[in-house]
Amino acid sequence: MGAGDDSRGLIPRSIEQIFTARDNAAKAAAENRGAAPPNLTITATMVEIYNEDIKDLLGSAKASADVKHDVKHDTNGRTTVTGLNAVEVRNPSEVAKLIKKAQSARSVAKTLMNEHSSRSHMVFTLALDGVDSAGRPIHGALN
Repeated sequence: MGAGDDSRGLIPRSIEQIFTARDNAAKAAAENRGAAPPNLTITATMVEIYNEDIKDLLGSAKASADVKHDVKHDTNGRTTVTGLNAVEVRNPSEVAKLIKKAQSARSVAKTLMNEHSSRSHMVFTLALDGVDSAGRPIHGALN
């Protein structure tokens, strides 16, 4: 996820912007003595949807096979998948490593057009949870 690379896609650019905004908010709070910096936890989950089954791409293959993942919708409009490994990430390079790990765990099968075709969909979620400098709860997600 090299900075300044104009050929980067939407996800790498969005991830970089999220971490830059978080760092800038912490820096601004530090410069304003007495201001509390925002408290933000950023976690990543990655799932594969293949033949209507959900696979946790960040869990071990055995553990993921033993868990039935379900899609749930709560009253606040949040959609989650049960039983996923949520990994806390601190910078864009950690996210890039997780994406690479997830891509290597995806199901692939040979097709007539492509010898290593992915026959699945990967859903990447970056969740932001915490409290802003005024003490208000923060929740956001990039899918």
